[in-house]
Amino acid sequence: MHAYRIYLRVQDQIYRQHFKEWLADPNPNPQPYQLKFRDLNMMTSLRVFCGSYIPEEAAKEVSAKYWQITQALELVNFPFAFPGTKVWHACRAREVAVKHLMKAAADSKVAMRKGKEPDCLLDEWVSQIVEGKVREFTDKEMALVLLSFIFASQGASAD
Repeated sequence: MHAYRIYLRVQDQIYRQHFKEWLADPNPNPQPYQLKFRDLNMMTSLRVFCGSYIPEEAAKEVSAKYWQITQALELVNFPFAFPGTKVWHACRAREVAVKHLMKAAADSKVAMRKGKEPDCLLDEWVSQIVEGKVREFTDKEMALVLLSFIFASQGASAD
C-alpha cells in the first residue's frame, strides 16, 4: 500500500506541474501533445522510482535518451551496433541513462543510511537492504532494474 501512496503523491505533483505549464503556454494554435505526454509519463516514472535523486536536467536527458533506446526496438532495424545506426545510438543512450540511475542508487544508499524517510520506490528498496531484509545490490544492478522498471512503466502507460 505504501508504494501506491508514493505513486499517487508523485503522479499528482507531476501532473499538476505539467498541466500548469501547458495551460500557461501563450500559443493559441493547436499543438501535437504526444511528446509532451511522453515526457509527463517519463517524469512521473523517474520521480516515482528515483525521487529527487535525479536532477531535473538529468531527468530530461534520460527522457531524451529513452526515446533513442525505443527507436532501436523497431522491427526493421539492423541488429548490430555499427556507428551511426539506431542500435548504436541506443547503446550510447543506455549508458547515459544507467549512469544517472547508478548515481541515484548511490545517493539513496547514503540518504537511507543517514535515516532519511523513504519518498520513492528506490528508497523503499534501499531501506530493505539497510534493514538486512534483502541482499546488497551494486549501484549498477540497481540501475539496470530501474531501467527495466522504466521500460515497463512506459509500456504500460502507452497501452
